[in-house]
Amino acid sequence: MHTGLSNCVTLSANQTIYGDEDSDSDDDVIDVLSADHCTGEHSYTMQMPSSMVQQVRKAAQKKAVEEFPGLSPELQSAYRLVNHFMSPACHKCSAPFINAFDTDQKEYRSYNKVIKSPMWFYKVHEKLTGNGYTSITEVVRDIRLILENCYRFFGLSHSFSKRAMKLETILEQK
Repeated sequence: MHTGLSNCVTLSANQTIYGDEDSDSDDDVIDVLSADHCTGEHSYTMQMPSSMVQQVRKAAQKKAVEEFPGLSPELQSAYRLVNHFMSPACHKCSAPFINAFDTDQKEYRSYNKVIKSPMWFYKVHEKLTGNGYTSITEVVRDIRLILENCYRFFGLSHSFSKRAMKLETILEQK
């Protein structure tokens, strides 16, 4: 059924796209398989522009990046949330909180005296991928700790705190 087709992209647990990536044609014929657990497997063939096939492949790859094997569905949501905060889309707000503050720098030397439980997004990410959390509540608690530490150390009028407030708004919306 899929002879000569060199590429396969899984869209979800029950959908796969097969397409010829080496095709010189402006349109690729692709098969979209959809497994119906009640009635068996169904196959659909459709013609679409190569650019659309590429968009579908990119979306499937992005979805694969947004998941981490071995996490519960609840922690998968937390993983996507943390990745969102660490992504270029949130970089303007989250950049100061991705890594630990360098306490060797003059402006951060007193950080560890003021902040008793330092937290940053990369640490949350590492803890999450290292099975250090059992629920999304624990992840959100650490994200809130990042924001609270910022408010405590810098004060509410500092530019970092204004960024933290934007992240807090995003967190509430998610």
